[in-house]
Amino acid sequence: MNKKLKIFSLAALTLVTSLIGPNQPTSLKSQMQPLVSQEKSANPQLAPAPNPKDKKDLETQLLALTTEEGKPAFNYEQVDKLITLGGTPEYASELLKLKDKRGDSVRFNSNLILQYKEVSGTVEYAKDLVQLTDRLGHSFFDGDDIYQFHKVGGTVEYAKMLLELKDKSSWPIFGNGSTIATFKKLGGTVEEAKQFLKIKDTKGNSVFWGWCIVKFKEVGGTVEEAEDLALIKDKVGDPLIYGCEMADLKIEGISYEDIKEYSSIKDKNGNLMFDVNDFIAFKEGTLNFEYAKELADLDFNSASIRMFQKIGLEIKEVTNFEDSAKPNAVIILPSNDWNNAFANDPSIAFYKDLLKNYDTWVRVAETDQEVYQSLQTIPNIELLILSGHGEKKALHIGYGNEEENYIDTSDKELKGYLKNLSKDATIFLNACSTGAGRRKADNLANFVARITKNNEVISSTKSFSQNEMKIKSIYPLKFRIIDDRTKEDQTYIAK
Repeated sequence: MNKKLKIFSLAALTLVTSLIGPNQPTSLKSQMQPLVSQEKSANPQLAPAPNPKDKKDLETQLLALTTEEGKPAFNYEQVDKLITLGGTPEYASELLKLKDKRGDSVRFNSNLILQYKEVSGTVEYAKDLVQLTDRLGHSFFDGDDIYQFHKVGGTVEYAKMLLELKDKSSWPIFGNGSTIATFKKLGGTVEEAKQFLKIKDTKGNSVFWGWCIVKFKEVGGTVEEAEDLALIKDKVGDPLIYGCEMADLKIEGISYEDIKEYSSIKDKNGNLMFDVNDFIAFKEGTLNFEYAKELADLDFNSASIRMFQKIGLEIKEVTNFEDSAKPNAVIILPSNDWNNAFANDPSIAFYKDLLKNYDTWVRVAETDQEVYQSLQTIPNIELLILSGHGEKKALHIGYGNEEENYIDTSDKELKGYLKNLSKDATIFLNACSTGAGRRKADNLANFVARITKNNEVISSTKSFSQNEMKIKSIYPLKFRIIDDRTKEDQTYIAK
């Protein structure tokens, strides 16, 4: 060593020692050491740089790797990063080719391989997880699941133990690697999962599946809370609320006491009338609890109550028909509205316009007898709207598939219930395709026109939505149904 440099180094060492003191070896060192260790741990995955020739060979081999489709797996930037991380062509190739027992790829792409290498993921770990398959040979873990699970410290043994938790049909409760990885991330233990799965219905089925446990834990749910909620039973003694629903209610801030209150509304047979979505609506105020309770006591079903409130009907308007100087209208809506076609915003706006111009009697019907009863209740009907999901010869009002759940061309008795129509009454078949084929066809529009007093029956030849009704007049009701895309006029008026 240069003599001057050696003297300077010894002097510097003496100065540091005098600052620390002979009996306080950790004072300054303990403040300096974490800086050193942090600097080392910031890039734990960096490998010693290869010499230029070796690096060129690695680049060539990595750039030659291809996907299953025969396209290059890596670009130059990715190759450079992988080499910096210590990745080899063998490592990348093994992950790219990784398949489950059925021979299906687990989809380790180039970006995922880089991310996996950054967290020191090994090929052996990935292979072990891929070997965890269902009875059909599909792996529970794909490439991203493996990366996410490794990142949160998941072990193969932990995954195996969760996959051993099965339902009555021997299907794993934790059905995929993503759920297992998230459960691990949330601090979930195998014992905790077992406690959730002990909460069962009367048939011995757990009220929780793996993803529902995860969803419930994500919003702070505990086993004890779930056990309490499961004590709220339906008529047959099953938990009223199942696992994912418990999470939904917790997200909305709905308490145990709220649920007890909301579930107190039952029909005359003791069946619960409102579901979890309604509980949320009660909490948000979009469905009034007292309004619902009063109408339920009057034997109205939940579909009717929901619709009445959406339209804005007061209880007295639901229970009593007031015949003023305005024309009378009967509006029949279906209980079976699987796609919300009759409860969307344009539909509700249409009904509200009718309420302003008519004395209305609104009913949500499940059967044709309920329709007939409404037709007998109201005198001098000037507008009759029969709504339901339609086809050429029928409109579907109820959830069943019995004849009573339809108004169709076989309902000859309908004629006897139309006696309260005024001679100038308009009938609107608010249903798709009931005018298909127009005048010469055997369709519902022509059938209804034949059994009335020569009243005008408005229908559509095809499917339509409420916003395709181009209304010219509310009273008397005049409109055309114009296809938004083709601009075709698909209105058919039978008379």
